[in-house]
Amino acid sequence: MGIDGIKFIGEPTAPHVLSFTLPGYPSQNIVSELDAKDIFISAGSACHRGKPSHVVSALGLSKKEAAGVVRISFGPDTNEADIDALVEALKAHVASRFPML
Repeated sequence: MGIDGIKFIGEPTAPHVLSFTLPGYPSQNIVSELDAKDIFISAGSACHRGKPSHVVSALGLSKKEAAGVVRISFGPDTNEADIDALVEALKAHVASRFPML
């Protein structure tokens, strides 16, 4: 994706779901900023429900990595323009901030 610091997580067992971390960039900040741009993604794993995720913990990520986990789900209507907008928004987020953690 060409985003500095990105680390993909897990095996590609579900081709419509992508998880990654941007260490030092809290996932909730990323989610909020992209939400304002009508790009809807999630923080953490699908089963965390506002608590530290046992799934993310089991991956052996550092605290910094775990705090930056983002999950993206692609639907049948997702197109190349949607993906390009996502990548550009993530690049802009990283470029406009210093790592926090």
